[in-house]
Amino acid sequence: MSSHAILEHKNLTHFTSKPTTNKIIFDGYYGQLNTGDDAFIEVSAWGAATYWNTTNNFFLAKALPQIKQEASCFQKKIFPGQHVLEKLIQLVKTDAVISSGGSTFEKPQKIFHIRNLAILKKALSSSFKLGAIGVSLGPYKNAEDERAVVKYLRRLDFLALRDEYSFQLALSYNLPYKPINAFDLAALLPMIYGNSSGVTGHQTQEKTIGISACYFERYRGLTELDREVQRETYLKQLLLEVTKITNTKLRFFEFNGHSTVGDKVITASIINFLKAHQVDNIEFIPYNPNTSYIYNKVLECNLVISVRLHASMFACFGNVPFFLFEYHRKCADFLESVGYNEAYRIGDSTQEIQKAVEQIITILDDRNKYIPPTQIVNCKEKALKNFTSISI
Repeated sequence: MSSHAILEHKNLTHFTSKPTTNKIIFDGYYGQLNTGDDAFIEVSAWGAATYWNTTNNFFLAKALPQIKQEASCFQKKIFPGQHVLEKLIQLVKTDAVISSGGSTFEKPQKIFHIRNLAILKKALSSSFKLGAIGVSLGPYKNAEDERAVVKYLRRLDFLALRDEYSFQLALSYNLPYKPINAFDLAALLPMIYGNSSGVTGHQTQEKTIGISACYFERYRGLTELDREVQRETYLKQLLLEVTKITNTKLRFFEFNGHSTVGDKVITASIINFLKAHQVDNIEFIPYNPNTSYIYNKVLECNLVISVRLHASMFACFGNVPFFLFEYHRKCADFLESVGYNEAYRIGDSTQEIQKAVEQIITILDDRNKYIPPTQIVNCKEKALKNFTSISI
């Protein structure tokens, strides 16, 4: 039996809780046409059904991606204040409010945010649960924001963190419960979709490099736009040099399809640059609300080069070689957690381009020469703690 099968068997067979009628409200950055956040919805719904026996849970989103479990979200808005009213109605019927997935603990929330409303219900119901899974903490804009977040964290019944930095930070807060050292929810996608990859013949005959690019600084209101320029220039040159040696297809993913903070502008810039240099073997995969479709398109690739963290996560846990631009602390944390080979790290476009080109060509020529991360199974086990270490 494979390590993946053993992991799945071990964690599915030990769970013996009786079916319940509990219903959960999940809070996160949902319904914004972001594949990474769509994955959080998929895994949250699956994990709740599999480990907590809760179904038809409610996600605070204007629309949901296509997922395998039954779930609901806000109805189409037809009058002012409708979604606040819907939150209140759902809150009356729910047994728990859980913040699930992503960087959602950076600042205090507005007065009618579900977290503030849930605090009121918790004061009235001793059985009501308030918690968070698969989340990170910070970065905070200032000390005041951090104090506000910590004040909320103290009201939770449980907190499962997705990275070591956030876990250690939570420990420093001396919370009235023990934080859970978990991992990113996306690591569990193979348990939902399967774990096909080039090792088992999932890839197409034509060699394909998957690319996921994004801007960061401009969308966060930062002034260091020179880093963006350096990153984009490096990626353009890296791909151009690779195509000079091999006619590998370049498959560009629009992981974020948002009209103002999405990936379309930077992706178009890179594609236009390559076409101007007579590179024509290019494919564009637009954002798709079917997360499993994007997941499988990533797994068809022989290798992935990404700026977006979750494009690399899809590749990593789908057993596809990958290179990740470390534009943010969370990227370095992820690589260290999965036991990524130091020789492959390109930093934030700091590795010498020719070295990266040689590594990419070597892996494309012979997949067996790729040294995979050493802690993938361990990270999946930690990701499962988001569900197995918590009772609803």
